[in-house]
Amino acid sequence: MSTTADEQRTEWTYASLADLPAVISVKVADSILGIGATNGKHLRSSGNYPIELLPGLGRHQKISTARLFEYLGYVPAGLSLPTGTEPRADRE
Repeated sequence: MSTTADEQRTEWTYASLADLPAVISVKVADSILGIGATNGKHLRSSGNYPIELLPGLGRHQKISTARLFEYLGYVPAGLSLPTGTEPRADRE
């Protein structure tokens, strides 16, 4: 199995977040969120992952980068959240 540079990244900058594609793997999301592989797998299998998983992608689970940004409260330069959308209040 090959890994991408994003899956191996240990530090995320605003610039690197802004360069992400529209859909990313949960491995990349785990890295951004600082979640270890085992804990991430447990959170997903128990339905407690902090970001909604995209349906119907088989065993290769993916998430929307927009949902990740919403969760983080991050809006890349030049973009804005849709009207009435605010970062999730249930984050710790």
